[in-house]
Amino acid sequence: YGADLMRVPSEYISNPGLYEELQAEGRLFDLDEYEGLKIDYLRPLQPGVSLVHAVHLTGTEDEVSTYSCMAQMMSLETGEYVVARFDSNLDFFGRAQFGLGHVLVNMMLRNEEGNPDPTGSIDMNYFMPTSTIGVKLMPSEGQSSLSFYQTVSPSFSIGTEILHVEPVAFTLLRMGAKLFRSYGILSGMIGTNGVVLAQYVREFEPRRLALFTEYLLMPTQNGLESTVKFGYRQQYSDQVCVTTKFGTDWRIQTQLDTDVRGLGKFTLLGNVDHNTGKYKMGVCLSVTN
Repeated sequence: YGADLMRVPSEYISNPGLYEELQAEGRLFDLDEYEGLKIDYLRPLQPGVSLVHAVHLTGTEDEVSTYSCMAQMMSLETGEYVVARFDSNLDFFGRAQFGLGHVLVNMMLRNEEGNPDPTGSIDMNYFMPTSTIGVKLMPSEGQSSLSFYQTVSPSFSIGTEILHVEPVAFTLLRMGAKLFRSYGILSGMIGTNGVVLAQYVREFEPRRLALFTEYLLMPTQNGLESTVKFGYRQQYSDQVCVTTKFGTDWRIQTQLDTDVRGLGKFTLLGNVDHNTGKYKMGVCLSVTN
């Protein structure tokens, strides 16, 4: 909730670049994972203001059936917004984004059942013509980070981030780069903790097809472990889209999205984990009225 509303206000930001956007194309293949039936009802009250009622029905041990209500207010001109959500588990989630000159501020507050201490974060990004400096503070988790994003050319960007964690006094340095070419978009990140991540996305516009490849190298107690994932996203029409992702971790994810005229959006998804022998199937109906 709220993540899809995030926009960079163009009237006071000339360079819409963030360090997190180094992997933006790969997020198109981040599929939902839940089991049961979800029904979302979006009720616009006035331009930029709406109310969302959501019901999630499930009979599994891992997930509990819930009802939630969310109010959202958004400026259609600048993209500034405020979102607040409550659910039947007494969980609260709030998020706000606003601009101060060339600074974009994003604040988040979350309070979950069974956790007496709420968690929150504040993210500030200062935008310059070709670069961005970001500061993120997460006091409840003892984390803080400083990031820098530089657009070297229209086809090449680089970024770096320093993450500090207390009270263990752990500091992590991450660096990444993104390259745009006619044959696709290649991005990569490497950290001082030994994690290496590389992604490649290729889009075929006439066929409305996108291909995805990801390589992840991560240190574990048993040594270095690597995972390779593949995916494709096929837009069959203006209303139907199918996305599938699978990899050497023996997990397969598939999601079907279709727009129902006059009603809203219908989503069908399936997840199979061959390592554990478990599978999940979910259905979501989003209605706008």
